[in-house]
Amino acid sequence: MLQKIISGGQTGADQAALDSAIKFNISHGGWIPKGRKTEHGVLPEKYKMNEMGTSDYPARTRQNIIDSDATLIIASAELSGGSRLTKKIAMEIEKPYCHIDFVSMDDFEAALIVHSFIVDNNVGVLNVAGPRLSSDPGIYFGTRNIIEAMIYMIELASDKGINKVEFTTSDRMGVLVPFKNRTDVVEFIASRLTLKTKSEIAALASSKIASLYYELSDYIMESFVSKKKNTDLFREYLKELGKSFDDKKDFFEPELLIEAGDFAMTIVKELKKFLEKDHLLRVVK
Repeated sequence: MLQKIISGGQTGADQAALDSAIKFNISHGGWIPKGRKTEHGVLPEKYKMNEMGTSDYPARTRQNIIDSDATLIIASAELSGGSRLTKKIAMEIEKPYCHIDFVSMDDFEAALIVHSFIVDNNVGVLNVAGPRLSSDPGIYFGTRNIIEAMIYMIELASDKGINKVEFTTSDRMGVLVPFKNRTDVVEFIASRLTLKTKSEIAALASSKIASLYYELSDYIMESFVSKKKNTDLFREYLKELGKSFDDKKDFFEPELLIEAGDFAMTIVKELKKFLEKDHLLRVVK
């Protein structure tokens, strides 16, 4: 089953796929043109890519198709440019490919198709391609929604994630005071979890973080992103990303949903590390 996600590192669909992999602790990589070239300049070092000996984009495209088990192309309407070339090369070298028109279907339907494609073709390494950001401003958001939903479907099918998170109180959303930093949030959440849940989280494999994220993400976003007394935490997170927040906008408008979800994941990962300190060796039946 899926072990690695690769792409060409370009803005848009490529980087969306890589960011999803990083978020869920899935191995990532792929080939990028010489100089780590993208339309916005040099690709940041956080992306663990292989650099080609040439700046030629088609050469990079071909190599990523060769090095993967199958290719997913996410693009709206008819394929053009690099996306069309990706399909052509995949057909030439007889590698499985799947084209998702994310405009003609909702994210859940698209994720179901991608999940089936991965299962049917026994895909371990998935190459993701699609238009760059300048060609399709909505491609990054659309690609991440589809990839992340697909990852969760894989996690559900594996049945090896965490059991349902249990709180010590039914008043899950009773966050009444502002928190100064993310450490305070982590300690607060940990204090409200049952001992059984704490132990399960501590023992959870890092690659299974998707199951924990989907158990806690709504709770975290409702309690520590949208609650008025705790919005400062999210604002600080946006500043870390070099972004700002317009007070006139809703926190859950499309352009902030990805950032809100990523913020929730940072809390989830920090919670796991926090619980590993004291609960990793506990066995609770």
